[in-house]
Amino acid sequence: MSSMANAGCATELEMEASAPILALIHDAALHLGSTPALALEAARTGGIEVSGQRIAMACGLDEDALVACIELGEGFLDDPEIRRTALSASTHLMLQFGITVARGLRAPQLMGRWAVPGRTAEEFAVWLRDFAILAEAMRANAKPSAD
Repeated sequence: MSSMANAGCATELEMEASAPILALIHDAALHLGSTPALALEAARTGGIEVSGQRIAMACGLDEDALVACIELGEGFLDDPEIRRTALSASTHLMLQFGITVARGLRAPQLMGRWAVPGRTAEEFAVWLRDFAILAEAMRANAKPSAD
């Protein structure tokens, strides 16, 4: 089972992937400033903290892509206007970047697909950082403004 098997962005399980994929995750974690021990843990579990966001990763069966998710918080989609905005944003994000907002078992989540072939750990690290920043920006924009 992968680390996202329960669709709730859990990272308690072992990551199932080939050695090259695990090395890619490990090396990306190092590029992001993780200690060697945390980089090993990221490769083992498929979970990493980036820019204050907990990211869970799973590998596709054919290992051509990694899927990442970040929980956005239980109440993220409670407001109808936020739901409409998230749906609209998801359409553009999916078409351009392979990213969408989805309802998980525990909470809404940001999910993204990163194609692996021909890519480097440094490129994956940059994508993970951007993905984490996007999740934080979405949360910040979903908060009611103080009038």
